[in-house]
Amino acid sequence: MTRSNLRRTWVGFLLLIAVPTCFLHCGKSEPPPPAKLSVPEIFKTQLMSFLEKGAKVNALAAQGITYAEMRQQVADARASYDLVVSTWPPDFTPRSRYSIEQAFEGWSLVLNLWKLKIDNGGEPVEPYVNHYSQFLSYGGARLVLKLRPHIPYDEHYLPFDENISVLLAIAGEHFDMGKMEVLLALPSERQQQALQDYAELRRVGLWVLCGIAAVIFAVLVRAYHIRCPYCKKLVHRDAVACQHCRGDLKAARENAARENATRENAAREKVKCDAAKNIEWEKARATADLRRQAKRRAARAKAYVAIRAWFARHWRKLALSLAVLVVVGTIAAFLIVFLPYLL
Repeated sequence: MTRSNLRRTWVGFLLLIAVPTCFLHCGKSEPPPPAKLSVPEIFKTQLMSFLEKGAKVNALAAQGITYAEMRQQVADARASYDLVVSTWPPDFTPRSRYSIEQAFEGWSLVLNLWKLKIDNGGEPVEPYVNHYSQFLSYGGARLVLKLRPHIPYDEHYLPFDENISVLLAIAGEHFDMGKMEVLLALPSERQQQALQDYAELRRVGLWVLCGIAAVIFAVLVRAYHIRCPYCKKLVHRDAVACQHCRGDLKAARENAARENATRENAAREKVKCDAAKNIEWEKARATADLRRQAKRRAARAKAYVAIRAWFARHWRKLALSLAVLVVVGTIAAFLIVFLPYLL
């Protein structure tokens, strides 16, 4: 068989694979996939449990809650959400997942601000005191900012009570938005069954198609190729042996030897360059040390000259001051000793 006939055979094989695939994906005999994605039942159960706990956090925050209760409810919701994330389908409402993460971030900021209030840790103050920038980036313009006189300039701070309420409201809005998107994206039982049937049909069709393609490919390979008698590789049936076994082994060895020599030369050059760089670095370090020592000596000499010049200008005043101190001390000692006798 000539190479043109072999090329036409491969083209026919590709068409044989492509046409059934197109019918399998786009044929009118198959129902179109539903608009909503199929979700596992375990994910749906865990998601409903998490939504219930998150809604409980929102409801308690609206009615009034203590710090300990808030921390416990958020921890329970976070643990339930971690289980949901482990089974979350990749294409299932990524926006709702982002909204829920934003809600958890808001609840965490609420707990941090509340703990600062309980521990008397001070309000968050611009620019970075007590994570001021983190609160501002989350709450934005909705946060309550107050101005405090400060030197050299006034500074903004976040009061506790007002901003705890604001952060709870923002986190609740994020959670409600994520909950609404999740509930809208969840399919009904009928849609879930249709999705499972469609996925099963596609999977079976693709497996059948892959089996047919594998059989045809094996037949074509066996029909138009033979084994090389030397290395047992597949070659065209018109060829006596593969190219490697027909005389290119020596050239391949020579190329490998040249590549090895090139790699060794490159390694040696790299070692030389590294040694030269180390020597240059040592020289530069020694030069820097000498310069630092010279600067220190010059500074000491300059200080010594300045001290000598100061003593040369003020030695008379120093001597006079010392004499006055001696005279005053002598008089004071005399008075202390002899004044009781004189009186």
